[in-house]
Amino acid sequence: LAVLPLENRGGFGDDLYYPDSVSEDLLNRLTGIDSLQVASRRSSFAFRQDEIGALGLVEIGRRLGVSNLLSGYVLRRNDRLRVNLELVDVSSGREIVRWSNNYDDRPLADMLIIQSDVTRAVAREFKREGLTRAEEDLIARQSTRIPAAYDFYLQARTILRSPLDDEVSLDRAADLFSRAVALDPDFVWAQAGLCATHVRAYHLARPFEPAREACGRLVEVEEDLFEVNLALGNYFRDTGELQKAANLLTRAVEQVPGSADARIALAQLYARQAYLSENELDRVRAQEAFLEAMSVEPDYWYSYHEYGNYLIQVSRLDEALEQMKIALTIEPGSAGTLTNYGNTLYRLGRSEEAEEAWTQALALSGSDRWAHEGLGVMYHYQQRYADAVEHLQAACDIFPDDHRLWGKLGESQRLLPGSGAAARASFERAVALAEQDMQIDPNEWTTFGFLALYEGYLGAFKAAQAHLERMFELNPGGDPMTHYLSLIH
Repeated sequence: LAVLPLENRGGFGDDLYYPDSVSEDLLNRLTGIDSLQVASRRSSFAFRQDEIGALGLVEIGRRLGVSNLLSGYVLRRNDRLRVNLELVDVSSGREIVRWSNNYDDRPLADMLIIQSDVTRAVAREFKREGLTRAEEDLIARQSTRIPAAYDFYLQARTILRSPLDDEVSLDRAADLFSRAVALDPDFVWAQAGLCATHVRAYHLARPFEPAREACGRLVEVEEDLFEVNLALGNYFRDTGELQKAANLLTRAVEQVPGSADARIALAQLYARQAYLSENELDRVRAQEAFLEAMSVEPDYWYSYHEYGNYLIQVSRLDEALEQMKIALTIEPGSAGTLTNYGNTLYRLGRSEEAEEAWTQALALSGSDRWAHEGLGVMYHYQQRYADAVEHLQAACDIFPDDHRLWGKLGESQRLLPGSGAAARASFERAVALAEQDMQIDPNEWTTFGFLALYEGYLGAFKAAQAHLERMFELNPGGDPMTHYLSLIH
């Protein structure tokens, strides 16, 4: 089965977020039905109305490798909707309508009811023996009866699944989720979206407090919903509560087996556990979960991007490069992926190509923190300290809450004549930020190691020694980084 994007018959302007998000929700619900094989969003959404009209459903079914297509349109007039959908069997080479329905003159608030009705009707076409209780619960799930809140939620969710290379996109998503929650304080999906957005922002070195606040409110909800389990699973991974994270993310995968995001999150958890403990089984689990994510949604750029990052972490650089190439093929406008591609090239010793990739990333985004950081580090090791300081300072200006950036800036400044005072100020800022990170996850050994490094540069050797000892308690030298960080003495 493939779910084609709903045609926008009017009322939404040129913005496809509403019809596309409704189509995606139908796809996600149907993916949760046992025995249904549903084509990925990326594959089916490649066919818009012009292609559907030109190719015909039979040819689209052949190209997607499916026997059935769900297609239709949505029309909005003020606060009323008309939605038409039909399920067409194309396996015989002809278009045979298996089911259709027209939802005419319905209030906007009925959209979720319509989606549940359509999912149930389509599922029953394939499961004559009936639906399980879990499948009925998945189909019947509701979120809000306030149309404007649902509208904000759909816009924000669309942003969240796009390459988020800059803080503007993240802030826009957070604002839309917040507006949805303000309109309906009981809108759990939007609460989960707000939590997920702030966790994602933290991964881009933004402050952790907004994530703690948003996710802390979500903890109190205590509902066994996919969105809640996925968001909180990622949150607890970052706070170091790994067993909680594992339970929630495993449950999220069980609830929506076709979600690449849930499998990516689980893979990231296993990768983190392997990094902390050098457990080979966790490495195997991480690899399997990444491959499963690519299997359930083959055209999702983020699966390849994050798998590439994991391969960098385990020093499988040639493989990482190939994954970044695939991600760029899917999302050529992702400055973040292009930057990671440059990082991989640099680690492979291909400095000129890396510089070109980072420069392209800056041209795409205008101000990409990661590209500035890559260029800054490369120039540092090329002893071009003035250029290094320029780019590392730019990175710190974009994301001022990452202690590692300030530490790198300080290392370049201390080697640039006349910048000794500036270097000291950068190391002091790095110390303060690292101490904040220790409060977020007290078991992250790298934080203690970097803190000791900064303190060593500042001459605070007693404090540095104490933090090095804590680093070795948490990770007894299994990772080469522990030995590198200990060399400050």
